Amino acid sequence: DIRTPMNALLGYSELIKRELTDPKLLDYQEKMEQSGNLLLSIINNVLDMARIESGKVELDEDYVKIRDIYQGIYKIFQAEAEKKCIHLKMEYDVKHEHVICDETKNKEIFLNLISNAVKYTASGGRVTIRITELDCDRKDYVRIRTQVIDTGIGMSEEFLPSLFEAFARERNTTDGKIAGTGLGMPIIKKYVDMMGGTIEVQTEQGKGTEFIIRLPLRIQPENHRIEKIAELEGLKALVVDDDFNTCDSVTKMLVKVGMRSEWTLSGKEAVLRARQSMEMGDAFHAYIIDWRLPDMNGIEVTRQIR
Repeated sequence: DIRTPMNALLGYSELIKRELTDPKLLDYQEKMEQSGNLLLSIINNVLDMARIESGKVELDEDYVKIRDIYQGIYKIFQAEAEKKCIHLKMEYDVKHEHVICDETKNKEIFLNLISNAVKYTASGGRVTIRITELDCDRKDYVRIRTQVIDTGIGMSEEFLPSLFEAFARERNTTDGKIAGTGLGMPIIKKYVDMMGGTIEVQTEQGKGTEFIIRLPLRIQPENHRIEKIAELEGLKALVVDDDFNTCDSVTKMLVKVGMRSEWTLSGKEAVLRARQSMEMGDAFHAYIIDWRLPDMNGIEVTRQIR
């Protein structure tokens, strides 16, 4: 209920941008969009932390290819790093790529870490993502060590004990007006603990930071792997359901068979997304719509999409 109207506002903001030609109005729209994205990030972090503290968060494990997780995140930050003239590099050395894990939570961990590394590193700096396979003493498991190393502003020794506390932020980030909620690191720590992993940090103020995460992951037997379907690869699908877990699981399944998949919790937003995609020349090829949605039923959504 909190996220849906915020997503709709950002969607309409994107539509407004396409109609604007005045540089001043475009500047206003860009600032509005940036503020909206920041607010959505804060909403997501607050909701995630609330769910964690209420004990309602569980691992949703499924088959995934490790390389896909990291490559997707790397591509997200490539353009931002280039814009800031930061040298972003990924080193990958994993033999057992097919594992069982909670893909969404893994992505959130590394999205937060890499986002912080790029955000707190000045122009001309370096961010290195190093993924290495380690032996594991548990049968049919592998340990994956991920290092996120930056040459950014670093942290003081005094701040480190409170790094994983909710809403804690280092003084040099707040003084420099760098946007953030202080919830990213506590969420990361909770997820790493849930997965039976460890997280370490080595840092020096003014010189940079290195986060080291080690996660035990169960190796997926070859006969249980989901392969991509050539006929579906690259096609675009939209999942519409008011249950987040349903959206998440169906979206992951579609991605595994090769489709580009998006989801929304709202029928009205589904119609908006469908029209936006058509206008951009990248229409959805398939829709998976819940029969009974809070704002519109499945038939109404289908009629408006057509």
